[in-house]
Amino acid sequence: PNASNRAAEATTEKMTRIEKEFHTLSMAIRMAPKYSRMWMMLRTYLERAKEELDAIREDMEVCPHTIHIMAPSGVDLGLAVERLSPDDGGDGDDDGGGGPVCISGVDPISPLRDQVQLNDKIVAIDGKDVQGLSSVEVGELLASCIDDGMSIGEQRRIS
Repeated sequence: PNASNRAAEATTEKMTRIEKEFHTLSMAIRMAPKYSRMWMMLRTYLERAKEELDAIREDMEVCPHTIHIMAPSGVDLGLAVERLSPDDGGDGDDDGGGGPVCISGVDPISPLRDQVQLNDKIVAIDGKDVQGLSSVEVGELLASCIDDGMSIGEQRRIS
């Protein structure tokens, strides 16, 4: 058990290190002139970091229904959220109780448009369980990404 715990801790530490690197690269690429040599190099590094994160998550056997997204800092995410209605498994009230908060809209220029889908349930932001929060509170947390960047955990129905 100790060896497997150490291996899991090492993997988690590696994932955290790469997530920080991803965040740093995301900030740096915004500073570089678009399509410059520096921008292209940073983009390549960013893509490699994303591939490495995806591989680590797959190796960690993260629940296949849960996706993890690194949201960039410095930009509006362009996401709308709302609590599920009673017909969809929620209670329809936005008091923080009842059903989950889901993605209800994605702006066509959102930096996450290729990573999120309508009706994805937001379950965590930066590792904090948000399932008991209202859609307004979740929206405020998502908006705070403009300053800091964040990690978003979502659950997606697999048909």
